[in-house]
Amino acid sequence: MSKALDQVAAGFMRLSVEERTEVVKVINEFLEGDTAKRRELTVLHEKRAGIDIGPTSGGRCPCCGK
Repeated sequence: MSKALDQVAAGFMRLSVEERTEVVKVINEFLEGDTAKRRELTVLHEKRAGIDIGPTSGGRCPCCGK
């Protein structure tokens, strides 16, 4: 596994049962969606998370952008 994948998996495992269930729903919606739906979900969740998708340094978190 890559470091980014390990970080995402560790963050997922720290969530409550309810939060993990919601994440799985969002991921399934993303995977089953067309290109427009995927973009819509990406923008929505990046905005909610406050992720800056501009240039990043090597030490930034792939989940939160910090």
